[in-house]
Amino acid sequence: MFNVSFRQLFALLGALAVLLMLGLGMSSFGRRMALGMATPFAAAWRTVEDVTSDLFAWLTPTKARQKRYEQEQRLRLAEINAAACDSLAQENAELRKILDLPPFPTWRVLVAHVLSRDPTTWNWTFTIGKGSADGVTVGAIVLAGSNVIGRVSEVFQRTAVIETIASPGCRFSVAIADTPFTGIIHGAPGLHGHSPPSCQIDFLPKEAAETSSRLVITSGLGGWIPPGLPVGVLTPDESNTLVTVIGQARARAYMTPLADFAVTRFVTIVCPVSPKLNP
Repeated sequence: MFNVSFRQLFALLGALAVLLMLGLGMSSFGRRMALGMATPFAAAWRTVEDVTSDLFAWLTPTKARQKRYEQEQRLRLAEINAAACDSLAQENAELRKILDLPPFPTWRVLVAHVLSRDPTTWNWTFTIGKGSADGVTVGAIVLAGSNVIGRVSEVFQRTAVIETIASPGCRFSVAIADTPFTGIIHGAPGLHGHSPPSCQIDFLPKEAAETSSRLVITSGLGGWIPPGLPVGVLTPDESNTLVTVIGQARARAYMTPLADFAVTRFVTIVCPVSPKLNP
């Protein structure tokens, strides 16, 4: 009895639902309600259709897309080739300068490639690809082109560390060209490894304040470094003074290196044949 009543109730509810749908479908309110219920499903279907279309286009590129891709690849290749040509031109220019160096008959001359630089001391130190096995000695002077860039501070079997003249730890004797005035050069104080390279020359005689010459060269005192190698040019200080007298006894000057620290890739190491002297 219960089963028969349940079937009858279900059939009655179904009939009422059909009548309600028919009635609503014939009225404007019913059509609006049906449209509102169907709109989200239609929007979702359009989204799926658009995504599918884009995915299909990406997986199967058209001729225009393929042509644009090929043009971009050719452009990237041309940029890489141009950069490589610039790099080779720079290296050739450096090597030509090395070939133009004067002979050093009583010195051991080596050419080395710059291997790496410490990011924290970029303008103060770098590592070269020659070491003790090649004859590199601590204290030897190092040239970038024809200009002094530093000295050898540490030597390993196949590599060596160069301390540049911008470093406070690199010191040696220099002279003002065409004068008898000599002093000790070192990196200018108060700077860091990423500062523009600058040097300070101490222990100049007070008479140096009267000079008009600006070129600074190696003095050759001590016999460890060849004399006459270009190092830099004197630059005025904050008071626009080229050489400042200190304590009526000595003088000080500032110098800008001639070597180009930013683009140096090859260096020349000039070592004494008999490294018995104190560097």
